Amino acid sequence: YKLTAHSPTGEFVTAGSGKYEVSWYAPDGRVRRVLRQNVEGPSLTPAERVTARADLDSTAARAKKSVAALPFGVPARKPPLNDLQFDLEGRLWVRRSVAGGTPAEFDVYTKDGTLAFVALWPKLNGLIFYGAARGTSAWAVAEGEDDVPYIVKVEFARGK
Repeated sequence: YKLTAHSPTGEFVTAGSGKYEVSWYAPDGRVRRVLRQNVEGPSLTPAERVTARADLDSTAARAKKSVAALPFGVPARKPPLNDLQFDLEGRLWVRRSVAGGTPAEFDVYTKDGTLAFVALWPKLNGLIFYGAARGTSAWAVAEGEDDVPYIVKVEFARGK
């Protein structure tokens, strides 16, 4: 699927989730740079395969077709990219897909396209990052045991 993010300065990025190739645009629409990594998405877990198969069955039923007649099936792997976000400093956070049950991972790029660090988030239920980050601190929304959202602050090391 298509991923897009807009920076506070008017720049924006686009990518397809199936390939680690992020096009970074100037406010006027000119391509500034393309970020690439040779990354393969993780394998689906057995539980994810069951969920994907149920989704496929549902899609086939809505289309009034057999699953075999659909032009797609359950993939062996997740796409390598999961999300794109700019933070408050204009850095780009590229969220990679991870194996089921593992913490979220983001590649954080400076405004000039240099990989600054890899952010490994703690394993939190319902974690959503909205780009609220400065320096090595980031704030996100997670869910408690009773599904009540709360804000969490995470500090990251600068190493790669």
